Amino acid sequence: MNNETPILEIKNIDASINDVKILNNLNLKINKGEIHAIMGRNGSGKSTFSKIVAGHPSYEILNGDILFNGESILSLEPDERSHMGIFLAFQYQLKFQV
Repeated sequence: MNNETPILEIKNIDASINDVKILNNLNLKINKGEIHAIMGRNGSGKSTFSKIVAGHPSYEILNGDILFNGESILSLEPDERSHMGIFLAFQYQLKFQV
């Protein structure tokens, strides 16, 4: 049994955007050394989940907490979270054939 503090812990998160509730009672624990994939159909809340962890200002946390190394990050701005290593990054690869 692992008694270490999870790297990331999502506790009972409810979140909305534009008064539309997207996430309802979401829970997740990620421990050191684990790899997780967030999968689901379109509209299931994957992007919303990622954006609330990163601190996107358009989303409202209605309930719950987000802990990073045991400390709540809900009051932190996105730039403060990015300095901790929490941010969204996308890689696009364009290929042209001539």
